[in-house]
Amino acid sequence: MEELSIWLEEQSGGVRTYLEFQQKVSVLSKNDASNSALYALIGAIAQRFYQKYDGEPLPVDAANGALSELRSIVANASRSVRSDAQHQLALLNELAGLELSARRISSTP
Repeated sequence: MEELSIWLEEQSGGVRTYLEFQQKVSVLSKNDASNSALYALIGAIAQRFYQKYDGEPLPVDAANGALSELRSIVANASRSVRSDAQHQLALLNELAGLELSARRISSTP
């Protein structure tokens, strides 16, 4: 999971980032079977975002917001793998219905 966090920090947040992310978690899932459900869910979140915006304009501020959300998801997932089963299950349930948003971040209140 740490490798994924480092890679994600180096990304710009373009739509292709989410496709590559999904591909990376697919590989990681095969190498870390004990967390495969977690990888599958965060990969699905990235895949849905990619499919929604593939070929569509994605403003920089919206891309940055979605990337920030994905980084937060990965950070929570990373903490989760070291927690008890109840917390892991709670995170999996939360991730199951999560969508990244590409809303514009307004600088005005």
